[in-house]
Amino acid sequence: MLLTHYFSTLIEQLVKIEGAMKQANSECRQALYLEVLHLRAASDRIVEEWLRFEEKLVGVQRAFEQEENEEVYFASGEAGAIDERESPSSSHSEIYLSRPLAMRFRQGQGYFTLSMYEQAVQSFAGVVEEAPDMEIARLYLAFGFWLSRHQDVAAAQFRLLLQTSSHAFIQAASASALGCMAALDGQIEQSLVLFEQALATYPAFADARYNYALVLAHAGRFRDAVEAAKPLLDEADPDADVLLLLATCYVEEKQPDRAAELLGLAESLTLAADQQDDIAHMYEQLHRYTDAVRCYRELLTRRRDDADVWHGLGWSLWQEKREVQAALYLQYALTLAPKRPDYACSYAWVLLENGDYERADRIFQRIEQEYAYPLARAGRIELLLRAHRMKEALAMSEALLEHEDEDVRSLGHYHLGRIALAEGRGADALRHFTASKESGMIPESELYAGFVHYTSGKQQEAWQFWS
Repeated sequence: MLLTHYFSTLIEQLVKIEGAMKQANSECRQALYLEVLHLRAASDRIVEEWLRFEEKLVGVQRAFEQEENEEVYFASGEAGAIDERESPSSSHSEIYLSRPLAMRFRQGQGYFTLSMYEQAVQSFAGVVEEAPDMEIARLYLAFGFWLSRHQDVAAAQFRLLLQTSSHAFIQAASASALGCMAALDGQIEQSLVLFEQALATYPAFADARYNYALVLAHAGRFRDAVEAAKPLLDEADPDADVLLLLATCYVEEKQPDRAAELLGLAESLTLAADQQDDIAHMYEQLHRYTDAVRCYRELLTRRRDDADVWHGLGWSLWQEKREVQAALYLQYALTLAPKRPDYACSYAWVLLENGDYERADRIFQRIEQEYAYPLARAGRIELLLRAHRMKEALAMSEALLEHEDEDVRSLGHYHLGRIALAEGRGADALRHFTASKESGMIPESELYAGFVHYTSGKQQEAWQFWS
């Protein structure tokens, strides 16, 4: 546990350095680079000490073991990769390794633990060369090649294991790895087939099931993803990644209560910062801004220099109608990241709601000119509507309909619907609000569409939108 905490601290330092270097001047970058060199030196010392420890450990272990000859029994289950619940009747051969080869295998495992994949490959390649039938060593070798970015060689090793291994877990692990590779290459259907093959071979393989559900979700098949991932909830210790994946699917399936329930479970676990980010963003999607504020405040205790956290906190506070606090947080986010047009737009919208139209308009115009950012134009349209300058607002809104992005076109339809409604053109307003609703970006479009129906005496149609 202490070692895990130590490495987590080192990684957090690197994350902070990586974030700071993007905005640092030359002097600061030099100081940051010196920090990196110090961390490199620490890493080298850790590796040296681990190698000394491993050498001593092998020596002491040897003193305890009975050495009737120079061979040592090494069943594949000893490598820690085979599930203990598997039936002992499984057909896989026993492997006898010489003492030096067993030491090389354990050395490879150590390199793997330290994420030193190139060195792990060298160790396991030596084992496989002398003991080609040792499938667990070949599996480690394949993963070593993959994680050291030798994709083609890794794929060849996984395919060989898939075709030749008699062990269910090794077959499933190989199929799952090939499924991940296919998904990363954009071959979605092929990846799904490989994950299905892995689960058919070894149904208890949780990683394959999670990856299968994840690819289904990325393909937009959220209901199928839920069904695929549900068995993972039956595990004794729920996994935060599984809870977040299922919550995402329930958000897309318009089941907000179930999504919020899973987010609450995920939040109760010990989570990494990126997982807390995901939880906060999903709370925003569910319009549970109080929960989002709580998550962002927790993140600030560890990431006070992260502009995204300050912006998320400010935006969620604004949604809670706490404009004064929101403006302060958004302004600080802009101080940390002055080149972010989305941050500037958020700040301008708060100014607009606070009645500071002049400053808001200056910011919207500057962002539109410098970045051609569509939301800045949307802000300017809102200002024109409040000033009853309908002709100018109409021209700007129509221009949004020419944008390549569907969400931006949805925004254009929303504003055109509001203009038509203000001018008494009910049929045109309904057409634009319906077109905006179809993309699902702006929930207010449904409220306005229902209002048009209601004022036309069509209460039943109105309630279909408002429900």
